[in-house]
Amino acid sequence: MNLYKVACAVALGVGLLAASTGSSLAEAPANRVADSTKEAPADHDTEIYENFLNQWTGKDHRPINVDRAADALSQEGLADAAQCAKQADGKVVQWAAARPIEDLGRVIVHLPYVHFVDRSTWKADDPRARIAAGETVDSAVEAGFAHGLLTLSAISYDATGQMATFTYAFVCGGLCGNGGSVVYRKTEKGWVQGAHPCGGWIS
Repeated sequence: MNLYKVACAVALGVGLLAASTGSSLAEAPANRVADSTKEAPADHDTEIYENFLNQWTGKDHRPINVDRAADALSQEGLADAAQCAKQADGKVVQWAAARPIEDLGRVIVHLPYVHFVDRSTWKADDPRARIAAGETVDSAVEAGFAHGLLTLSAISYDATGQMATFTYAFVCGGLCGNGGSVVYRKTEKGWVQGAHPCGGWIS
């Protein structure tokens, strides 16, 4: 699945609806409480991140801006992932806390289409401004996505080291973005993203 195209289609539909109603459809994840504080292993971060990014960009592997820093998952993020895992297989998962990563460029090392960006210097190319200036909606959204920023959290693992989770947030303007939680499971073929959808948001 090309998550880039899916996200682009979602943003286009939301943007058109918001433009017609004058309202935002942003939906934040619900608050939950997590109780795991164990330190997590990080041996498989590269495989997991690169698998996710390859799915995000699809066969085209379009260039994408990725935030260089990865913050540790919040308690809310850990709780969302625990809820997602429980809904998928009925198991209660204890996620270990992860340390922040200062430079993902040292972790994501095999993807030439990834451009690492310092979030403090990044500015959105908001599709709304382009549309207001007379550009077509399709062209404006495409330009906004091409300049968007994908932020990933540090990866947390469960106590067995067989499950992993992190959050992602893609922002391309004031009413242009999406994000959510992702759960991976270790299999004989490597790390595989869970098929069960986790909590997410769009704006």
